[in-house]
Amino acid sequence: IKPNNNTISAITALPAAISTGKVLQVKSVNYSTAETITATSFTATGLSLAITPVSSSNKILIICSPHILIQRNADNGAYKVALYRDSTAIMEDDATNSYLFGFTGVSTTDVRTKQSYEFLDSPSSTSSITYKLYIANQDSSSSGTVKLNWDDGNLNSSLTLMEISAW
Repeated sequence: IKPNNNTISAITALPAAISTGKVLQVKSVNYSTAETITATSFTATGLSLAITPVSSSNKILIICSPHILIQRNADNGAYKVALYRDSTAIMEDDATNSYLFGFTGVSTTDVRTKQSYEFLDSPSSTSSITYKLYIANQDSSSSGTVKLNWDDGNLNSSLTLMEISAW
């Protein structure tokens, strides 16, 4: 009968023996330009960032944190967001035609939000990839607008990309 190897060195070596992904590179940008979105279809914003993966089997963790303002002179308002890899939507609220954030029953209202969106992408590429935030307005009538970084220069939306090695 072989004795159990319960030594301290055997136990502390265990985490290194477990196969896990590692963060290979991190890129981040702060974006402070104010933008107004009136379109009800997804509209590209200036919040974007490029990364070149080291291996096509690696994944990219996207963390997007925009400051968004909804202004509306009617009884409701809403917006939805999408994250794009180059020209392809990889995460979007439009899949169920629902809006990510909204309010009802109030007239002439401003609602300010700071959300965070995370998505783990598998781009299968070693070429430069650009990730970008898109926003859609629920309804542009009744002076409805959606604004990114509504206080130009004083608010920063951020986008962070992390390349995670395949495990």
